[in-house]
Amino acid sequence: MKKLVRAKRGNRSGGWFSRGGIAKIKRSITHETFRFIMLAVGATIGGFATAFFFVPSHIAPGGLNSIGVILNHAFGFKVGLAYIAMNTPFFVWALRLLGYRYLLRVGFAITIFILAIDFTGVVLGPAMDIVTQFDLILVAIFGGILSGFGMGIVYRFGASGGGTDIISQLISFSTNIPYGTSVLILDSLLIAVLTVYFIFAGEVVDLTRIELAMYSGIALFVHSRVIDVVQSGMTATKMVIIITNQIEPIRRAILHRIDRGVTIVEGLGGYRLEKRNMIFCAIPRSQIGRLKEIVSFIDESAFIMVTSLSETKGKGFEKQLPK
Repeated sequence: MKKLVRAKRGNRSGGWFSRGGIAKIKRSITHETFRFIMLAVGATIGGFATAFFFVPSHIAPGGLNSIGVILNHAFGFKVGLAYIAMNTPFFVWALRLLGYRYLLRVGFAITIFILAIDFTGVVLGPAMDIVTQFDLILVAIFGGILSGFGMGIVYRFGASGGGTDIISQLISFSTNIPYGTSVLILDSLLIAVLTVYFIFAGEVVDLTRIELAMYSGIALFVHSRVIDVVQSGMTATKMVIIITNQIEPIRRAILHRIDRGVTIVEGLGGYRLEKRNMIFCAIPRSQIGRLKEIVSFIDESAFIMVTSLSETKGKGFEKQLPK
């Protein structure tokens, strides 16, 4: 009887209201709170960059708003309604692929982004006209850096800014195309469409639109490249090649202390034609320093080569959907 009571108590202790369960809930709440704080920070930076750099200078680095502007100009459709209508099928796609939590984060990021644009306009007001006195190429570059940094944070913490951002994110998750590259391709097409439309929309051909499109292209390129840098961050993968006589201890250290797989290749030294073993290892950039310390401690004469990998696929490097 006592054993039965102890068993029941043991089962109860493993529930959600046990110490372990409460600790797990606290970690989850802390994780989500931090995620939404970072989404707010990233969206605020992106909204400020848009309002301060792009709006006064009439530089438009892509987005579904470009199509909305054309529909408004040609047929009188409201830009906001057109934007929502164009986003709807992609939100449905995202809901099926990524779930309601993802859409909640996207909605939060878009709301903060829009509020940041409006708040920047209200607070700075006429002061933003100073941007019109700057060289447009500087506006495009620094606006692209700041907006890319902000939206890179949003992407890294599992959301997007809507429009072509959400389309690019879905393409990135469904294919091997990097997120920033998807943004660059889609928004470049939209900039081209918008530019061609306004060149020939009026009674007189307006070639000044071509110049603005060029600056918009520069801003878009910088924006997309910065997004890739920020969202990959310290998770960018490196390939390490280690030439050493201490194969076994280094192999064990990488497997058990760094928790990464290795491949051992036999080779010949080019000078004396002696047999030399090489260790190949794919490893996140954040662990490179630790790996070097371990290898140098085991074998001070080890020869280490580190190079960047453009893509990794396989166990330990699976593409993760935002959770």
